[in-house]
Amino acid sequence: GMLFARQNNIESGNVLVEITGSDRPLNTKVDFDYTYTNGELEITKIKRKTKRQELISCEMKDIVVVAPSKTEPVQPYIGRHMKTYDCLSHDPQVSYYTMIIRDPEMGSEMKILFEPGEDLLEAMQRISPDKIHVLS
Repeated sequence: GMLFARQNNIESGNVLVEITGSDRPLNTKVDFDYTYTNGELEITKIKRKTKRQELISCEMKDIVVVAPSKTEPVQPYIGRHMKTYDCLSHDPQVSYYTMIIRDPEMGSEMKILFEPGEDLLEAMQRISPDKIHVLS
């Protein structure tokens, strides 16, 4: 998959990152659009470039941890039965991250597997350095 990062207004932490899996047949093409504005992260799934479906919208305070998948900060969540969103291109070349979000209404936690760009991670890390673990 190719990675396109389009930035706007990085100073205020607004980052629009588009991840496009370009190696699949066109009719199954799914893109994930990450929009991060003022501490709120939205993940939108786009099918065939037209059909948009918001998957996740969360505020930084609801994020428990973000770390490269299978690393120590997210170790306790490996294999745990919980609601999981797969936002991966499934490209073996691309390193992916695990994000744990606590649903404020339900009190339950969910897991998001995703491929954030450096810009998105940096913007999130600026707001919550203790929660966001970046592959060094």
